[in-house]
Amino acid sequence: MCGGRGEKRIYRCAPSFLDEDTHQIMTAYHNHQQGILPGPGAWSDQTAVFAKALRVVASERNAIQAEQHKTAERRAKQKRGRR
Repeated sequence: MCGGRGEKRIYRCAPSFLDEDTHQIMTAYHNHQQGILPGPGAWSDQTAVFAKALRVVASERNAIQAEQHKTAERRAKQKRGRR
């Protein structure tokens, strides 16, 4: 399980266990990254639910990227120490 860290290792393809709502949110996030909004109009015309969902996904994505960066730095430091 998570060992009290609030995270869980996943050993299968993530989309295989996402529900339909989560899949739609992830698709909307991807489309937003490509400049495509789900509804007509500008950003301010989109629903509050959509805006909140994007903020949540972006926050989680940033946390994952920060962790990946820390891991890469740690590995590089360990590699330099072995020389």
